[in-house]
Amino acid sequence: MRRLIFGCLMLGGCLVKDNPAWEGSAADASTIGLSGEASSTTGSSWTPTTGAEATTGGTGTDSQGPPTTGAVSATTSTTSTGEVGSSTGEASSTGPAAAECLATELVQVPTDQDDLWDAGVVPSTMGSPCPWAMADEPDCGGLNFGKTGFFRLVNDPNLGKSAALLRFNDQAVIDFISEQQYEPKDLVGARLELVVWEPLAQPTEDSTLEIGLLVGDEAYWDEGGRDAKKAQENDSSAVCRTIDGQGCNPWPAGDALASGEPIGLLLVTTKAAMDADQDALPDQYHAKLRSEPLGAALVEALVGGKQPSFLVSLSTPRALNAGVIGIKLEESSEADPELYLELCTQWSR
Repeated sequence: MRRLIFGCLMLGGCLVKDNPAWEGSAADASTIGLSGEASSTTGSSWTPTTGAEATTGGTGTDSQGPPTTGAVSATTSTTSTGEVGSSTGEASSTGPAAAECLATELVQVPTDQDDLWDAGVVPSTMGSPCPWAMADEPDCGGLNFGKTGFFRLVNDPNLGKSAALLRFNDQAVIDFISEQQYEPKDLVGARLELVVWEPLAQPTEDSTLEIGLLVGDEAYWDEGGRDAKKAQENDSSAVCRTIDGQGCNPWPAGDALASGEPIGLLLVTTKAAMDADQDALPDQYHAKLRSEPLGAALVEALVGGKQPSFLVSLSTPRALNAGVIGIKLEESSEADPELYLELCTQWSR
């Protein structure tokens, strides 16, 4: 064991662990969320999991159920309901059983400004002129949101979805794990924390954000330097993951949403939003919410140096002409998107 302190940990009850955890103004709802900084001026096919964790640092709230108990397999397998699988630890005819993680802690990765990139994609089907554009831009698909502070999420049954793009420096994540005296193999899960905003005192209905995963060089995208303006060289858009001297480099599957793999959900309930509200203003809320545990594919991508990034969209139907909801990006005055790592503090062998 490494540095020892006592604490109550997820999955293992109270036991010894070896590493400490890290510890606006009113808005015009008629225009807010279409572009720029907001605070300055039916369902999904995925099944959410339940679970809880011990953590220090961060004030986000998950809309999760009661704590689960049991050992986590070193392979971090996922069942059809999205729950982390358990191993019996018994040897099989094919060889010894994999080591089990008996206890974990959830640790916030400190995010330097240079280690987080964000942007957004809006399909061309969202109207002409595009409602997001600061000028009369006919095609939403060609816009870049690299300098946008609030990104509106839409799931229109007829017009399609918008999606926010997030990428953390994967090498900085691995370096952080080492600095905390862990090894990459100790990473068994992760969660994403986001500030959700609406120009309402509280949500009028529950919403679900879908979190997708983009992996590899073919999914690499440039953040860009526009705020809902036409993408230029070194920018991304719904049409181009990046634009270089040779022109537009398209997304692997034709667009960003089709190129992503679903890995988890973030639930926005009235109770969770009010528990995590950052401002207590009468005409808006900023809720700092944490996702459910994300899929094993993210862990594999992080430790494998595959440049993983997140694709955040809205699962709950929300038409373009309906109320505004979305997330704050790094350029906002509210909290940045944050990444939490679930690190194993005790293995079975």
